[in-house]
Amino acid sequence: MPLSNQDDTTIQKAADQAVLTRLLYSPVDAASLACFRMAFGGLLLYQTISYWGIIERFFVEPRVHFSYPLAPFIQPLPLPWMKLYFVLLALAALGVTIGLFYQVCSIALFVLYGYLFLIDQAYFNNHTYLCVLVAMWMAIAPAHRTWSLDVKLKRITPGNAIPAWPIIVLRAQWVIVYTFGALAKLNGDWLRGEPMTAFLHPHANAPFIGELLQTNEAALFLAWGGFIFDLLIGPALLWRRTRPFAIIFMLFFHISNHFLFHIGIFPWLAMTSMVLFIEPSTPRRWFRSKLQESAPQISKYRPIPALTGFIVIYMVIQLLAPLRPHLYPGHVSWTHEGWFFSWTMKLEMKDCFVGMQVIDRKTGRAWEVDQSRDLNSFQRHRMWQDPAMIAHYARYVREQAIHSGIEDPLVIVDAVVSMNGRPFQYMIDPHVELAQTQPTWPKPAPWIVPLDEDAPIGNYAWSERETFERVMAVIADARQRPTPDKTNVSSGIGIN
Repeated sequence: MPLSNQDDTTIQKAADQAVLTRLLYSPVDAASLACFRMAFGGLLLYQTISYWGIIERFFVEPRVHFSYPLAPFIQPLPLPWMKLYFVLLALAALGVTIGLFYQVCSIALFVLYGYLFLIDQAYFNNHTYLCVLVAMWMAIAPAHRTWSLDVKLKRITPGNAIPAWPIIVLRAQWVIVYTFGALAKLNGDWLRGEPMTAFLHPHANAPFIGELLQTNEAALFLAWGGFIFDLLIGPALLWRRTRPFAIIFMLFFHISNHFLFHIGIFPWLAMTSMVLFIEPSTPRRWFRSKLQESAPQISKYRPIPALTGFIVIYMVIQLLAPLRPHLYPGHVSWTHEGWFFSWTMKLEMKDCFVGMQVIDRKTGRAWEVDQSRDLNSFQRHRMWQDPAMIAHYARYVREQAIHSGIEDPLVIVDAVVSMNGRPFQYMIDPHVELAQTQPTWPKPAPWIVPLDEDAPIGNYAWSERETFERVMAVIADARQRPTPDKTNVSSGIGIN
């Protein structure tokens, strides 16, 4: 009896599931994952210790924190508790590094680091997000089966092998980071050497290469080189024949990035990931470590359907989330809509002016908002680049004005920005009462002024005084235009 199309589909699905199961649950040497565990835990331990001196300034002193839309309830703790939190985070990272009480410490590291990440959007960067994702998988993976104090102290049964899925998932994660980082660079500014020119300018006095780095050719070479590296490094690491060359290029690329761009622990995190792409048994040969005779020999691990399903769903999300910027109009580096979690790394240089004034509509009294009373310098710098954060703060300013006794305050926002050396322009419509708008996420914000992408780029040669004059000219021009009746009182505002 011939098989129906439905039977063929069922058989094909079963075959695909068998291939996936065999791939994920085949045994591999535990050595490479153990090496990555030690390096990853050590980097987070170093980062946690380096945060100790900024706990109060970053997490306690600011009156405003920019919560994520789906986690508005996550807020910093009082100072003594924040200090205790960082001690616990450091202990968790140490436990992961040395493999002591690993299961408890790895879960604690994920939860504690995830909390730190979610406190404030202003502190978002891609390597912190990546660390949260990696910490989640390390909390599930049996990364302590070898070369850990848990084994040394006989707290767990030693194991020479682990299922392949942790290696596969972490490899896939890194390939996704690089690939979407490359795709994000497929924009006119980057491929014309911006903002690379601005990034290289501070290195004008570098020995031997400082003068060379100021040339247009150097900016174009590094911009295109970064794009090609991100695009090809994932496949090159996965293919055994090109892997040695890929590792050499990775070392050169990330060490150069560390000294040129000062981007935190990301270069070192990226270099530690190389151990995930080599043959899993290679580190054992490096350290001349013998297989543990007491460890059981496993030919195949029992599949865990829930884990398999979670891996598939996670990978689908990781492939779809970076595409979010394409759902919004405009340049993602300008609007920042869809910017989070999409691996858009260092694609813009913004020179920003964001001024706010409060007007008492009843009396006509007006005053400038001192943003430094509510935000630290890092928060202000990040807020000025993100229209949604500016709107969040404008709503806060209005609420505070009402609490102070002003019945009907008007908050005037002047967000004037130059991106990648373009002429200054408004980023937010100055005639919209931004403080009375509602959060639009996940829909696009109608009050964002589109970027003039046809304007010339790469002009960073303005003096501080000239920059101020250009910004004030843009604001003065906006003040002279007819305004809607509801914001007509703004026509009387003076520019200080």
